[in-house]
Amino acid sequence: LLEEALEKAEQASRAKNDFLSRMSHDIRTPMNAIVGMTELAQQHLGEEEKLRDYLKKVESSSMHLLSLINEVLDVSKIESGTFKLEESEFDLRSLVQEAAEMIRLSLETKNQEFSIVFAENLHSRVLGDNRRLKQVLVNILENASKYTGEGGKISLSLEELDEGGRQVGTYRFVM
Repeated sequence: LLEEALEKAEQASRAKNDFLSRMSHDIRTPMNAIVGMTELAQQHLGEEEKLRDYLKKVESSSMHLLSLINEVLDVSKIESGTFKLEESEFDLRSLVQEAAEMIRLSLETKNQEFSIVFAENLHSRVLGDNRRLKQVLVNILENASKYTGEGGKISLSLEELDEGGRQVGTYRFVM
């Protein structure tokens, strides 16, 4: 009985360590965007249009960072099994563009070319957990930038799969 309890405690400890490791990685991305955009804003103080653009990106990254912090605070819900995905209406095209904007600094630092291709028949108004989907996309895009060489090309395409008249959308993201 004691050995079993010890094993469960060790598993819980590993799970918490894995979670904290993942979260520290996830938090780093929007924080880097906030720092980078702030530095750019300071270099362009007299250029109102650029400042607006940088501030918009700082705001988007700040909101993403806040959502990640809220996720850390939800750990107890995860552990107790009461955690649920949120469901709200959002625009999928906008979400993908916001995720891409969050890694723009990484792309520019490595002189990488990035493109997004949306299928023509895409229904972009969807119901789902936009915060978690954005988090997944940012992680994938950040890793794509990280593992693509200097001056490389990264492409993301999004298409809606035909589900034969069902009232549910199925989407495919391809890197």
